[in-house]
Amino acid sequence: MEKLDQKKATYVFGAILSVSVIIVAAGGIIGLILLCVLASVTVLTLILHFRFGPFPFCKCIGAQDEEQPTSVPPAPPLSSQQPRISTLHDVDPAPLRLYYLDNLKTFLTAIVVVHHITCSYAGLGWIYGIGAFPSWFKVFGQTSMLWNQIYFMCLFFFISAYFTPTSCDRKGAHAFLKDKYDRLGIPFLVYTFVFGPLLNVFIKEVALNQTYSFFPDAGPTWFLLWLLIFNTVYTFVGGDIVTAPFPTLTSVFTWGFGLGFIQAVCMAVLPMGFIFMPITFGSLPFDILFFTAGVVAKRSRWLEDDLPRLIKEGVARGWVALSAGFGLIIFHIGFIFKLAEVDTVMLQVTEDSDSDDFIVLILTIVVYNLYCGILTILFSLSAVAIFHTYFNYSTPTTKWFASAAYTVYLIHGWVLTLLTAAYVGVLRAAGEVIEFEDDKSYSKSHMSSEGWLWLGWLLTVVLTMGICWPLASVIRQLPGCRDIL
Repeated sequence: MEKLDQKKATYVFGAILSVSVIIVAAGGIIGLILLCVLASVTVLTLILHFRFGPFPFCKCIGAQDEEQPTSVPPAPPLSSQQPRISTLHDVDPAPLRLYYLDNLKTFLTAIVVVHHITCSYAGLGWIYGIGAFPSWFKVFGQTSMLWNQIYFMCLFFFISAYFTPTSCDRKGAHAFLKDKYDRLGIPFLVYTFVFGPLLNVFIKEVALNQTYSFFPDAGPTWFLLWLLIFNTVYTFVGGDIVTAPFPTLTSVFTWGFGLGFIQAVCMAVLPMGFIFMPITFGSLPFDILFFTAGVVAKRSRWLEDDLPRLIKEGVARGWVALSAGFGLIIFHIGFIFKLAEVDTVMLQVTEDSDSDDFIVLILTIVVYNLYCGILTILFSLSAVAIFHTYFNYSTPTTKWFASAAYTVYLIHGWVLTLLTAAYVGVLRAAGEVIEFEDDKSYSKSHMSSEGWLWLGWLLTVVLTMGICWPLASVIRQLPGCRDIL
């Protein structure tokens, strides 16, 4: 089939994007189904039929997809006296294994699990839970949730992007995309149309005794969809290979404040999320930045050359100190305590809203986003530096956890929700009144003691961790799952 040049590819993807936006705007179950069908057909067509010519940005395009003409004899090997000429299709040598990135991914996966458990007991942020009333646990829960939210998913995007250039260079565009759509696309579709809706059936029909109507639910697999989007864009976008020096504190502040303001705008105009992605602190604009930074980091050897030098100079410790300092400032402006007094962070103007309080809350949100913009980058750099310094090793135990982390990410929602529902049953058996309003999956019921929330959270964390990792290790060995998970 005729190759797509860069101009034609731009038109094709522009048309697809326009149709997708129209479908999303239409809303409803039909719109979502059409969007998924459109995306699936588009991806399948691109992978199976198109043969793309090389674009300057990505060395993998055309690197292995086209055979050399048989009429041209192979070039003789270069002697030791001949200069080596670098070409666009040169593939970087196999890099040293950065074990601390595997350990960091394991840590981030565990943080995601604890984060969603905390949501279940702090009154917001998950599909089922209790504790939607003012309490000290809610202060603790929302504090940790907000601080986690600003960095952990961004780091996932950064780490994934860091391995993208090498993988694409080695496999070639066709094999690279096929592997990504196998390992990311299949789990996304299966969860969104099967396991996500089934979990909602359990919550509605069993836990809440409410009526359920089918609706696709991507749950935590929204991350897989956006990884697919970013990897596809990386593969097809034109431009020069990008390298850049390691970021300075000046650039951190500049990008942090700038994207922090954009994040505040995104939260205002996209309060219900965007293409399954929750729009909150440290989300869409920072996810794009961190994926891009991951690619540039690999091309520029940030983690192999610059990071060790900066750690030796003590710069990383300065980032940690700055992160802690900004965190204390944010905490003491009272934003967390303000959130603990309301049922949700969704900002809506109603007729009985106090205009002064609403303006104060809006301004606080904007200021918090500006600070969070800096914190998102500082926390992430600090986490990478800490794991490089103290956790850059591999043992059978760390390998086991790292190999199971992806599956844990996929299944943890089911495990923690079942355990939370079981704990609600225990509370009711103990005489606590736990009620859910119609069409609400969070209970505002106060308890006789706030200690029930702390105990439930702790038990759910321990049991979820104890179940998810061994279960994930078993699941990934099942036929049909080995190559995907």
